This record gives sequence, C-alpha cells and structure tokens, in this order.
Amino acid sequence: MSVTLANETERGPAPAESTVHASRPTKAPFRRWIRWTAFADTLAMAITALTAMLVRFGWADATHQSVSYHAVGIGVTLAWPAILGIAGAYELRSSLFGVEELRRLLRGSMLLLALAGVVHIVFRLNLSRTYFLILLPLAVLLTAAARAVVKLALNRSSAGLNSHRVVAMGPARDIARFFADVQRTRTANQVQLVAYVADDLEAHEDPPTVLRHLRRLPDRTSINNLAEHDLAIDMLVRAGRPGPDEMWALGQRAHDLGVTVAIAPHRDDATHSVALSYVPLGSTPLLMVENPTLRPSSAIAKAAFDRVVAALMLVVLSPLFLIIGAVIAMRDGRPVFFRQVRVGRHGEQFACLKFRTMCTDAEDRLAELRDGNEADGVLFKMKDDPRITPTGRFLRKHSLDELPQLMNVLKGQMSIVGPRPPLPSEVEAYDVRTNRRLNVKPGITGLWQTQGRSDLPWDDGIYLDLMYIDHWSPLLDLVIMARTVRTVVRPAGAY
Repeated sequence: MSVTLANETERGPAPAESTVHASRPTKAPFRRWIRWTAFADTLAMAITALTAMLVRFGWADATHQSVSYHAVGIGVTLAWPAILGIAGAYELRSSLFGVEELRRLLRGSMLLLALAGVVHIVFRLNLSRTYFLILLPLAVLLTAAARAVVKLALNRSSAGLNSHRVVAMGPARDIARFFADVQRTRTANQVQLVAYVADDLEAHEDPPTVLRHLRRLPDRTSINNLAEHDLAIDMLVRAGRPGPDEMWALGQRAHDLGVTVAIAPHRDDATHSVALSYVPLGSTPLLMVENPTLRPSSAIAKAAFDRVVAALMLVVLSPLFLIIGAVIAMRDGRPVFFRQVRVGRHGEQFACLKFRTMCTDAEDRLAELRDGNEADGVLFKMKDDPRITPTGRFLRKHSLDELPQLMNVLKGQMSIVGPRPPLPSEVEAYDVRTNRRLNVKPGITGLWQTQGRSDLPWDDGIYLDLMYIDHWSPLLDLVIMARTVRTVVRPAGAY
C-alpha cells in the first residue's frame, strides 16, 4: 500500500518544496463569495438605514436635534461591512453554517449598537433610540436575506462553481462517504469536491464507484502544486480519523497553501453518547467529556418559547383548521383527527394528534403492505401508499397534517422543533446511540424534515437529529423554523 503519510507524521518544519512551490493564492472561489457578500451587506444596510430614517423622521425632516440622519445612514452603511468583518461574518465557518452566520450577524449588530453608544457619549450627540431600535433588527434580517440571495446565485452560476472548492484526503472509503454526504445534503451553501488523494490505494487500484468521475491526485505532495493541476481551492478536508501528528502537518500544509483545513469524522465519532469540549488549564489542555443534553435553564426557556408560539399559531391558523377539517369531513368522512401513540422525552408515551390522511382501517392494512416498504431502518414509507386519501396526499405534501400537533406542544408533550416523534415499535429497535433522540421532546419540525424528509435515509435522519440535540441553540430553532416555511411552500420528499 502506498500510504503517503511520511510528510504528515514527522513533527518539525515542512519540507522546503511545500513552501516554495505552494500554489498561492488558491482562495479565488471563497474570495468571490466575500466580495459579493460584502457588496450585499452594504446594499442591505443602505436600504435599512433609509427605511429607518423614513419611518422615524421622513425624508424632509431627517435632521433631528442637530443630527443629520442622512449622514448617520451613510456612516452606518460604510461601517457595516467592517463591523461584520470584526464579528467574523466573512470567515469560512460563517459561510458554511447558517446558524453560525446568523450568530455573527447578531454579534455585528451588537457591535454597531456599542459603537453608536460610544459616539453618543464622546461627541455628545443625542442619537434617536427609536431610529436604532428600527435599524438593528432590520439590518440583521435584510443582511441575512441578501446573503442567502448571494449564495443561491453563486451556487446556480453558469460556471458551476460553488462557494467552496475542496480537495479531500484519507482512506478511499471515508472520502467516498464524505462525497456522498455532500451530494445528498440539501443546503444553500454546498461544497464541491474537485479532487482527492486516496492514501490506501495503489496507483493501479480502482477507487469506489462514487469517486470515479472525480480527479484523483497521485499523492499528498501533489497538493503542494495545485496550480499545475489547474485547481483553485479554499479548503482541505481530511476524511476519517487522522493521527495526532498528522493534524499538525495538515495544519502546516494548509497554512502553506493559504487555505483552511477541516476534518470529516465518522458519524459515530460525531454523534456518540458523549460530547467533548476543549478547556485550557494552564499549559495543560483538557478535553471535557459531557452528556449532550439541554441544561435545565435552556429546557425551561425552550418550553416557554414552544408554548407561546403554539398558542399564537393556533389563534392565527384557526380558520385554516376549520377549512381542513370541513374538507376532510365532506370528502373522506369522520373522524377528522387521527390519534397515534408516540414516544416522547425519556420514553414517555403520548397520543400524537394529526389530521387524518388515511382510510379508517389503515392500521389493519399495514401488515399486507410491509413488503412494499421503501424506507430503510425501522421506518415504513411508501410513495404510493394505497391507504392515503386524495385529501391526505395534499396535506402530507405540504405538511399540513402535522398542524394539530400544536395541541401536543401546548400540553408539553412536544416542541416546535425537535426530532420526529417515533413509534413504540421503532424505539424497541433503537441502539444506544439512537436512543439519545429521547433525551429531548420530539418536534413538529426539525433538521430531518428540512433536509429531505422521507427521501433521507434512516442513518442520515438519525445523524441530523443527534446533531440537533448536541448543538441546540435558540438561533438553530429559528433557522429550522424558517426553513420549514420554505419546505412547506416548496415541498420535496414528502409522502
């Protein structure tokens, strides 16, 4: 086996040729994203500043207590990209992870507020609080929307270039798994694998089928000369489990190339029964082993948020409830609602409420349809399930059949966002890792539902649910809720 790890496992200075012949700069795709995003951020703030001024003062009376809000608008517009840069909104991590991007936009808005406070105090300007109360949240919303448009435009460009171009290295099987995951994932900001180095394959050995149409580099030293291969990248990805000395060498290689290095671990490593966090203790690094679950304070805040949102949605959507109920009763007969036993937090069972989408004897007919199951894992799914009524097919396509679960949220049995509520028969087949889904309340929507729904393989869905549990935040819930609206309007993978 020609496992080319010699330069990756020796600590010390990198070989001279890796610095001399390194093809720098290689971040053209990422820099294109930065340029367009900075332009979009500036435009979004210009619109925001104009809107805030018109709402607060009007165009003719934009000077208030010797402060010209035409000038203030120009100032915040020009300062906004620089403030976002300080907040880290132009870093690669921000462009890859939507929740992290939103978090940094919020951080930027707080920096802008702090800057306005300093100007207010130092120059003794009586700045309008109402103006900034309008400006800050609107700036975050319009900037996030503008960035989404930029990502969509870059991903659909005629050149076919995504925001991030990647060279992957490691065992062929792990690279293939990473590539397959990228292809399956439905995200606005994809990455494109342009080449790879399979450490465990001889030159004459064939790679996995999924990699055969990709460019294969002969060894890791060829990464130092990407210009000779007409490759422009902004990230190196080590697929699988790297050794400790290899991590140092990978970081050095990425530094020489002027790119970012990332690790694509095994899913079992990323979603095991514990979570690891790094804590520096003097000169000794500590890896803290934690049980990944919601803290009591976070659980209380999430429960309060769930009940408030559920109550508001029930009031706002009550006309829709009446319409759907009337259509089901007239076309398919009674009952309008369907109750099914599901498993909630800590294994507690509850009656999950849905609009009825199947014939009344659907449960009795399940056994005869088992051979037609099109889902893997423990789920049962059929695209052309004969038990689904015509009305039910429409409701399922747009996820409207789930709306009565808002009542389960009010009762404290479910959350707005969380893992899908499993059947008792599914829970019986859970392993130790999958059983962690029961650490939190199930949700009406979640990462699984917004990343492919029924088209997503069982293992992928479990992975997304566990990642949600391990990385929960209020912002993540808001992002998932926003994606749910898009999924409902433009349905895919629901049956």
